[in-house]
Amino acid sequence: AFLAMLDLDNFKPANDVYGHSYGDEVLKQISEIFKKESNENIKIYRVGGDEFAILASDITQNDFLALLRKLKNKVVNFKYEKEVNISFSAGVIEININDKKRRLSDYYEKADALMYEAKEQGKSKIVIK
Repeated sequence: AFLAMLDLDNFKPANDVYGHSYGDEVLKQISEIFKKESNENIKIYRVGGDEFAILASDITQNDFLALLRKLKNKVVNFKYEKEVNISFSAGVIEININDKKRRLSDYYEKADALMYEAKEQGKSKIVIK
């Protein structure tokens, strides 16, 4: 299984320039993009603000990375009502299902740290370890 933490890049202008109601609308549109890719093995959650988590099982690393690239491409190319340039940065960690000493929060913290590493690399990046 894999856990990815996503943070939207360049989301702040949607709120600051066009107002929080428009920012909320952008979040709804992105959520709909994500929802279309969800299934019994791929669960996507809004964690808070402009952060999302994706938990995927029964998927290879290559397929999971392809899914993230597909989602990022859809977010980048979506025709928003106003001029915004949204993408996302992601941190990805593989979850060892058989590791009985680990908690999901341990994986969450690692994926979150990798997400911030991706942002530091220039945004719109995916970092996996």
